Amino acid sequence: FDLLRAFIQKNSWDIQYFILSKEVNPVVSARAQKIQVDCIQAMSDKAGHLKKYLINNNLDSDGLVYLGNDINDLAAMQIAGFSIAPVDSHPLVLNQADLVLPRKGGDGFVREFIEMLIGLERMSVNEISNLL
Repeated sequence: FDLLRAFIQKNSWDIQYFILSKEVNPVVSARAQKIQVDCIQAMSDKAGHLKKYLINNNLDSDGLVYLGNDINDLAAMQIAGFSIAPVDSHPLVLNQADLVLPRKGGDGFVREFIEMLIGLERMSVNEISNLL
């Protein structure tokens, strides 16, 4: 997420991101705090939350990219403009996702997405160094 934050700042992108979880999990809380990402937990209606978020921030769902892996993500994935899942997702999620990445959830999936989003593989070593 440090790479993403640096890339966003350098390129003046207007991107908001957060973790949205159905459960309350101290491990997720600790990880979110460590990587300095807002975390909303105990959210059983993820799609409803996202709809309110979009309205409150005057955003369009076409610009919403949603990463999910389980059946409780399906409704949110349907309202997103683009949805992404790790390869080990529930089969229904794999069918719903616009893109399935080869990494498993918890095994670098989010990092793989971030690197793809910012085009890390097309950057020079100098460009990458300037983000660190």
